[in-house]
Amino acid sequence: AAALGVALWITLSMRGAPGRGLVVLEATYLTGLELTLVTAIAVLFSSLSTPVLSALYTLGLYLVGVWSDDLRQFAAHFTAPLGSMVRVAADLAPNLPIFNMRTLAAAGTPTSTLHLALATGYAFVYVGCALSLAAAAFESRDFK
Repeated sequence: AAALGVALWITLSMRGAPGRGLVVLEATYLTGLELTLVTAIAVLFSSLSTPVLSALYTLGLYLVGVWSDDLRQFAAHFTAPLGSMVRVAADLAPNLPIFNMRTLAAAGTPTSTLHLALATGYAFVYVGCALSLAAAAFESRDFK
């Protein structure tokens, strides 16, 4: 992610937009946090299941995480039991839109320090929980 961010910054500088270094840095940082979170989820599922199922579970949770804001809005249109289940699923899935700064970066608009701090804290807590669960699941496995 860092190498791609540097390559993007160099490309933008060569194309006449050198003032977007901060925006590219912020977007690259948030993308790195998102990749870290998805990797932690993949490690969790790999400690619980087979490689193919782990990949499918990770992909599924990634997609639910990308659409978590939409799922929360969609849950309001359902009846009580189904709406509650969809809302819980959206709340347990990673909130990946918090890491999406691509639209702001394309416009050259930096994000706030509060947004970066909240995204960092959220990523650390979610990654910590996922890796703790993965470690617990891995320790309970019987390799005999």
